[in-house]
Amino acid sequence: MTVAPLASAPGPRGRDVIRFFGGGSFAKTLAYFEEVARRYGPVASFRILGRRLHLITGPALVREVLVVQQHRFTRANGAAILRDLLGESMLTVDEPRHREQRRLLQPAFHAQRIAGYGAAMLDETLRAIAPWQERQRSDDAPGASDRRSRAVRCRRSR
Repeated sequence: MTVAPLASAPGPRGRDVIRFFGGGSFAKTLAYFEEVARRYGPVASFRILGRRLHLITGPALVREVLVVQQHRFTRANGAAILRDLLGESMLTVDEPRHREQRRLLQPAFHAQRIAGYGAAMLDETLRAIAPWQERQRSDDAPGASDRRSRAVRCRRSR
């Protein structure tokens, strides 16, 4: 796979880059990444806090970086910033810790398990909406705040 040198990748410049921090909101940071990907394509580059970061969003390129050639890349530049924002996770740590975390998570993403999650979510949704009154808003319904965690617990117990 041939890719243009990353130093020449297009990307946001100037004050627009501040939106990377999302005002302390993870959702706003993700929205910013989505906007950058739409505007600049599958490889975007920008500087933040004196460091050059690259946002890789094309599926084939992501696979190349994270699976095929993961040993050639480090998360040193972007991960230090992301680690501060998101905490330590598979996204922000390097080998061998990354490999350990990946192996722990892998069983949860097996095709049969994914199919089971859908069934668990449907079961939990039907159970949750059973007591609702017609035209009642979902935020006002009983137990609205913890539905997702019940769905996860329900799936784990199967």
